[in-house]
Amino acid sequence: MKTGFFFRCLTGLMLAAGLHSVSAAQGMVANVGFTDRVAEPQQLPKITLEHVRNDVERASHIQQGQSRDDVLKLLGQPVERTRYENREAWEYQLSLPLQNQKTAIVCQFMVVYSNATTNVEGSYWRRKQCADAAKPIPVAAPAPAPVINISSDLLFGFDQSQLSAAGMRQLTQIADSIIQYKRPVAINVIGYTDRLGAAAYNQKLSERRAEVVAKFLVDRGIPQQAVRHEGRGSSEPVAACQGVSSRTALKDCLAPNRRVAIQVQPANNN
Repeated sequence: MKTGFFFRCLTGLMLAAGLHSVSAAQGMVANVGFTDRVAEPQQLPKITLEHVRNDVERASHIQQGQSRDDVLKLLGQPVERTRYENREAWEYQLSLPLQNQKTAIVCQFMVVYSNATTNVEGSYWRRKQCADAAKPIPVAAPAPAPVINISSDLLFGFDQSQLSAAGMRQLTQIADSIIQYKRPVAINVIGYTDRLGAAAYNQKLSERRAEVVAKFLVDRGIPQQAVRHEGRGSSEPVAACQGVSSRTALKDCLAPNRRVAIQVQPANNN
């Protein structure tokens, strides 16, 4: 058989993406509400080129709550804009390669939008074979970095423990990444200072800064019980800067020591 798309036809002429009567409860399959397409056999290659632009796998990424723009990015423009049970619906024709990878069947797929939110409410396949081939693929956010070091010079003003606008933006990105991970984590926020100044003062400053960062993460939605904080003052330096005499140059050299470390690890559920 030549490479190409294999169409199952009703009465020899109708492009039919579903021949089985399957309830919608079985993997969101429904053989009603779809548009039947009639074509002469010689028209099938042209229809294939015009309408079958993506394969079934891409539809597995369609999820409830996505916007129209999200659907367009995944699947492009629909072949048909129609109605399904009095709701807006977009129809697509997607290819499902067969085992020999030389032929494929055409799967009709429908995305239905909510009248209330205008976002995706659900989706349907006309063919159970297509639905089975497009099981939703769980998409997990990448695990957060085990230790995230953030410059205190970015987070705070000099000798302060109030977050700057740039610091809040940075922490917002980190908090959102941790939340999207969608798995329980244990977070320890550790404040550090450089060695300039009195040790007792630096210890207190590092504690205040760690507490402020931890509170911000909790305010952004991370469970409070998952977040600890502590200050370690000027201990555990990463830059020694021996031999630097100018105070301005020394302050710049010691900048890596002025930091807040966010340690993230999977929560121990035992």
